[in-house]
Amino acid sequence: MAHFSNGTQGALYEERVCYKCKHYPEDDINDCCPVWMAHLMNIPCEVYEVGLILDDLIPMKNGKPQQCRMFAPVGDGIPEGFEKMIYKQHTPKVGVGVAIIRGAKVLLGLRKGSHGAGEWSLPGGHVDIGEDPVDTCVREVREETGIKIDPPSPIGWTNDVMIDDGLHYITLFFQTAVPNHVEAELLEEDSAEEWRWFGKSDLPENIFMPTKKKIRSFMW
Repeated sequence: MAHFSNGTQGALYEERVCYKCKHYPEDDINDCCPVWMAHLMNIPCEVYEVGLILDDLIPMKNGKPQQCRMFAPVGDGIPEGFEKMIYKQHTPKVGVGVAIIRGAKVLLGLRKGSHGAGEWSLPGGHVDIGEDPVDTCVREVREETGIKIDPPSPIGWTNDVMIDDGLHYITLFFQTAVPNHVEAELLEEDSAEEWRWFGKSDLPENIFMPTKKKIRSFMW
């Protein structure tokens, strides 16, 4: 098993300047770097999840792994911005976004009171422990908008590292359709300013990053 530049074990990358990094395991070379362990803690170590983390930690150039983004020389601190990722959030959070299609329009809410405030996003929220993401969609949409939806279909996911907010999210996207007479209620005024239906031609400019990555791929 090779090591990353910060001491992390991983078969995908060559051994680099492990011993120069403050995160290098001093007691046992077979121990994983604590930065890596923080990212993996409390989530299943499935291939796709590990791959997402590697994509964020180890940048690639011309098909070759570069120095780990968390590399910090002995005696120095963690690179600016990344200390938020370590001390505020130890593992990525998993959320859902639900594209509710009514005719040729999609429902977006103007975020309030958290990261992304002032930006438009799909209804959704965090997946609770032990909860199926499909059930999360149905629950969150009902809690936020009062709309009762059928179990939605998965349409993809995004991996979003928000360094300024100290957050890392994996967002699972789903889609469902509702009749033309359905309207959204503003049921959680602390998290949204309003709900509005948008067509492809009149989408707002200020769209929340995860939603913005996927919105053009919705089937509407």
